[in-house]
Amino acid sequence: MERKTFIGFSLTSIIFISLGIFNSSSYFDENVQAIESLQIYEENEEKLLSSAKNENSINIQEEMSYIRKVSVQEETSSLENLENKIKEYLGNEINNVGLIYYDLTTNKKISINGDELFTAASTYKVGMNIVAYNMIKEGTLSLSESIKYSSGYYEEGTGILQSQIDTTINSPISIQKLLDYSIIYSDNIATNMVTEKLGGFNSVRQAVSYFTGITEPTVSGNVITPETEFRLLKNLYSNRFDEYYSHLIEVMKNTEFHDRIDKYLPYDIVAHKIGSYDSYINDVGIIFTDKPYILVIYTNELTDASEKISTLSNIIYNAQLQK
Repeated sequence: MERKTFIGFSLTSIIFISLGIFNSSSYFDENVQAIESLQIYEENEEKLLSSAKNENSINIQEEMSYIRKVSVQEETSSLENLENKIKEYLGNEINNVGLIYYDLTTNKKISINGDELFTAASTYKVGMNIVAYNMIKEGTLSLSESIKYSSGYYEEGTGILQSQIDTTINSPISIQKLLDYSIIYSDNIATNMVTEKLGGFNSVRQAVSYFTGITEPTVSGNVITPETEFRLLKNLYSNRFDEYYSHLIEVMKNTEFHDRIDKYLPYDIVAHKIGSYDSYINDVGIIFTDKPYILVIYTNELTDASEKISTLSNIIYNAQLQK
């Protein structure tokens, strides 16, 4: 009886254990399937997110490309409109003018007769100052050096030293003061004194050619192309934080002459230098608006030249403010 009971108990235990094993195996399989399903879902979700990111990235790139394209088209259209306004204003006198406009933000440029030769007149003094400051940086010239006036330096025209021949000019004058006078007062005597110190007019001209990378035609006299002057001013702006160049820019902002480029503009944003000789009336400079630009204007036998330079400058200035 006891043996039957034991056998019955054993069989019952085996059945329950078997059922437990079966149920446990079934539960394990279900969990494995659930985990695999979750992994597949996560992988698919990651693929979808990655695909969405790629699509968004492509869309953003396409949108930025479109914006850039529109911006370039607008800039080109704006530049063409400005050039047309300039040409329309000059009319049949366009060949009497050499003009370069250059936007220092966009690098867009208008050049009208930019490679033609004009008499530089006193715009020569910008290049002379740059050559002098380059020699100072090289250590071949010192601002503290002084030059004694002699009658060979005398020249009529613009300046203040002509009236000081019998007074203060008897004492040596520092190169720094002479350089400043050549720009602020367009002083011809100061210019002659510095030019000789730099090796003479031809040496200055050769240095300017080397500096700008433009060799002017072998024509005697004080001549220049608008392109050469533009390159001088562009380099001056590019190095505007250099102590010597920044000083030159400030001096050019404080010139006493305001009848051309800056006539209708705020004086304090215009660093410029005028030049006048016979029928050649010129002005060149950098205009420091929010979007600064260079303006070079040379003229020959242009009627009412100073006023026309002022008007051209105002047309360009107003166009620049609208950008």
